[in-house]
Amino acid sequence: MQLTKRELAQVVGRSVGTVNRLMSDLRRRGIIEEEMRFNESGGQVASVYYCAERPTRHGGAV
Repeated sequence: MQLTKRELAQVVGRSVGTVNRLMSDLRRRGIIEEEMRFNESGGQVASVYYCAERPTRHGGAV
C-alpha cells in the first residue's frame, strides 16, 4: 500500500507537518530511506520511503 504524506497524516490523526518532522527524524536515524522520483524534465514529482535494513553485529541480530 502506498500513501501520500497527507493520507498518512489522516490515518494516524496528525498534521502533515508532524508527519514531515517524524519522517525527517527517521531518515536521519537511518530507519527509513528515501527514493526521489523525477519527471522527464528533471523535476521532482514524488518521494518513496522504504524501511532501511537493520544493521547486524558479527552476522547476528542486533
